[in-house]
Amino acid sequence: MKGPKAILESLFQYLQPYVRRHWVGFLAWRQRFQLSDQALHLLIAAVIGVAGGGVNVIFVRIIDGLQYFLWEEAQDGLTPFQSNHWGRFCIPAIGGLVAGCILYLGSKWSGRKGGGNLLEAVAMGDGTLPFRASLGQALSSVTSIVSGAAIGREGSITQFTSMLASQWGSFAAWHPYRLRLMV
Repeated sequence: MKGPKAILESLFQYLQPYVRRHWVGFLAWRQRFQLSDQALHLLIAAVIGVAGGGVNVIFVRIIDGLQYFLWEEAQDGLTPFQSNHWGRFCIPAIGGLVAGCILYLGSKWSGRKGGGNLLEAVAMGDGTLPFRASLGQALSSVTSIVSGAAIGREGSITQFTSMLASQWGSFAAWHPYRLRLMV
């Protein structure tokens, strides 16, 4: 019985004459279907948009799950204010304190001075956003929303999706102009 290495070697020996015979055809096919920069950017933007939709679904599910866990019923983020007067005051205040601590610890954990500002990464930087700082900002936003703060989730979703695009671009070794464009 042949092992996997022997099977691969025999497959390569079988395909080698075919590839040598049709190499020019392969190159012509590749040249005909090569993507332009604009088409590549549109394809990458579509993938980033789908990733943003996934981030939105996950973010909303996390918020709903935490609200259900903490308040035992989730009704559009109004559950902290269905308690008594002290609860209406203390719950957002404690949530803001915890969110501030998460932001502070996230900035210390990231190790970068200045954090991950999306506009700075595009306008003045090379398009990279730090993962740890963006994660800390997203966790802080979740904490604020769950505790009843009047902030929207759109900023965190945009920030986190841009960070994912930045990480993908860094992994793929994109040029800074493409990173700034996709972030």
